[in-house]
Amino acid sequence: MNRKSLPRKLIVISGSLKHCCQIAKDFSLNIDTLWLSNTPFEAQQTLAINKATTLLGQQFQAVVFNAHPDNKNTIAFDANAFAAVTGTIIGGGYLILLTPDLDQWGRKSYFLQRFIRLLKAQNSVLFYHKDKRPPPACHQLTDSATYNQKLSNEQKNVFNAMLRVVRGHRRRPLVLTSDRGRGKSTLLGKLAAHLLQQNIGCIIVTAPSRTIANALFNAASLALKEYPNTEQLLQGLHFLSPDELHRQKPKANLVLVDEAAGLPLAMLKDFIQQHSRLIFASTEHGYEGSGRGFAIRFRTLLDEICPQWKSARLEQPFRWCANDPLENFTFDALLLKTDSAIQPPSSYFNAIKSNKTAFTNDKPRRVKQQELLHNEALLRQIFGLLVNAHYQTRPSDLVRLLDDPQYQIFILQPQEYLIATAVMVQEGGLSQELATEIYHGKRRPQGHLVPQLLATHVGIKNAPCYYANRIMRIAVHPKLQGKGIGSYLLSYLIDYSKQNNKADYIASSFGATPKLIAFWRKANFKTVQIGMKRDASSGTHSIIMLQALKTKAQSLTLEAQNHFKQSLPLLLADPLRELEATLVIALFQTSFFSLSIKQIKQVLNENEQYALKGFCDQRRGYESSIISIYKLTLSCLSQPIKVTHLTSDELQILIAKVLQKQPWQSLAKSTHLTGKKQAIKLLRQAVKKLNDSFSNK
Repeated sequence: MNRKSLPRKLIVISGSLKHCCQIAKDFSLNIDTLWLSNTPFEAQQTLAINKATTLLGQQFQAVVFNAHPDNKNTIAFDANAFAAVTGTIIGGGYLILLTPDLDQWGRKSYFLQRFIRLLKAQNSVLFYHKDKRPPPACHQLTDSATYNQKLSNEQKNVFNAMLRVVRGHRRRPLVLTSDRGRGKSTLLGKLAAHLLQQNIGCIIVTAPSRTIANALFNAASLALKEYPNTEQLLQGLHFLSPDELHRQKPKANLVLVDEAAGLPLAMLKDFIQQHSRLIFASTEHGYEGSGRGFAIRFRTLLDEICPQWKSARLEQPFRWCANDPLENFTFDALLLKTDSAIQPPSSYFNAIKSNKTAFTNDKPRRVKQQELLHNEALLRQIFGLLVNAHYQTRPSDLVRLLDDPQYQIFILQPQEYLIATAVMVQEGGLSQELATEIYHGKRRPQGHLVPQLLATHVGIKNAPCYYANRIMRIAVHPKLQGKGIGSYLLSYLIDYSKQNNKADYIASSFGATPKLIAFWRKANFKTVQIGMKRDASSGTHSIIMLQALKTKAQSLTLEAQNHFKQSLPLLLADPLRELEATLVIALFQTSFFSLSIKQIKQVLNENEQYALKGFCDQRRGYESSIISIYKLTLSCLSQPIKVTHLTSDELQILIAKVLQKQPWQSLAKSTHLTGKKQAIKLLRQAVKKLNDSFSNK
């Protein structure tokens, strides 16, 4: 029998760790088994559970997953590792879960209580404990039980769609999506082999890691093994890391991007602009988490810059049977496939759209975690909104949502359907002694993100002593965004924080974009810190904005804001030299105090004003006018209205040269100019517009 037609089984062995280990050892004695545990087993080679994600792309007939607590963790269940390793088990294989007594295991965890409830509801799950006879040893699948190398009709259709990327019109990339285990990487490898046989030329593969691309290269090698010149053909298939592909910008006949959801959108945009034939493969409901939020953003990006892009999807499993019970349980228990659970009828959306303030008749309300344990439908709707709103959501996010005592969950539900949700976490309130140790870099307690960053990065020694509410996420249904619902919910959270707890200030940390900064600025939040490096997943710089709620926190806010104001111009000339111009403007407008036209004129003395005019009239060079240009630029960027009449290229060169000190040749390239002379001309043009807007007042 073809092993991919066999269902995979989940076996739960509960009791003492010694008892569980012996049963699992006897059961898996004759088969290829991976043991995952934070506690080493005697005579068994084990891999630490936090290393499970390194196994993606590998295959096992059985995996033993030890969920017994160790000395450091009273719960000891790593949902990310459980999800990831489940995807490595072949058809007909086993996941052997070792747990304490089930009645004891979940007492301190709502997540585990729900997990156990779902386990017991599965008819396909096999349970063994000290009072039940252990299962008989299983046998190794024979070599004849191998995968059928022929393509299914669904795979043939997708294969032909990928061929059209190469043979059809340029600038029509294909986005291939599926759940884990559908054979995306294998199909990409077969495509590469087919094209290499036809001497297509250079094919470049990129992925978040080389390990992820192994399945693609293995499939290509296997498809070419019957050819005498296999090694020569494979020389046309190259792997480049995303950073290498971004920097080197090599010529390629085809670029294959595997697991695109693991790469920043800005980098994917660069790939699309640099290469004319691309295929993006992405896991939408994967075992390492949901990429649904990424998919929404990526498709919006494609619609903007490449509107004739195509899509394809693989539905049928490749490595196990359809309707596989282990896959169904994993999706259900970890809510990896929740987007379909939050789709109200179209009449519901139309009613809200026709009355834009209808939702304000209902107040948001706080939902306790215990309520979510007993209200599965509401839990799915909340998590579904969070998945759609965030770039990448992991199973551990569900664990925290249900179990973290600092989490406060709010919903807006005018009728029976959820339209918005927010998650807020309590931080700070630490002792002065601990705050001092944090400030000196000696301690780093778990959590307390904003208070610790204010102490270590901004330099406010007593910041961890203040009480804070940090808004982690605000999520509005995709079909109702832009209607003021998010602002309404944020306003409620601010009022709630003022009236219902001891928070001194309210804060948020998020991936910075001009749109998001404007959203928080509208609610009177101030920027106080920005990360120096881009986030590996979203490609954005994290930013912290906050608002004082009590008088005692106003000095904290002002000190942090002044620190950022003084630091930003210096940071732009060093670690933030590549920050986008639109984001720089947004940061200035939310951080700097606006100056009147009279005050801006006072910034420049008479000689500096003369130098500025000389630069605009082409009588002076940039270097001899640099002080005047720098002062004018800093002053004007704090005025939202004063930069709107500049073109995007003028803004780009003004910020990139004057503030970020980029070389002329780089500026010419980024603004599509022929060289330094044209770049200087464009800068004069931008500076003259700014200067004229004040001279005429």
